Amino acid sequence: MKDIAKAQVNKVLMLLKMTLITNGLGLATDHEGHLLIFESAEYKEKGQRLEDCDGMVIHLEDLVR
Repeated sequence: MKDIAKAQVNKVLMLLKMTLITNGLGLATDHEGHLLIFESAEYKEKGQRLEDCDGMVIHLEDLVR
């Protein structure tokens, strides 16, 4: 992978991270290959159980096709 590609990917990931933080969101993964985006406040309120949070589930296989 070229350095320019690495830099561009890192820039996009930093933008995602800053967007999540700015909006009070968290990011997690599970063992089935999913990214989970959730509200940090709701996560804490529901006893730190992601299953009880209303968030987004992104299947990693959808990103690599």
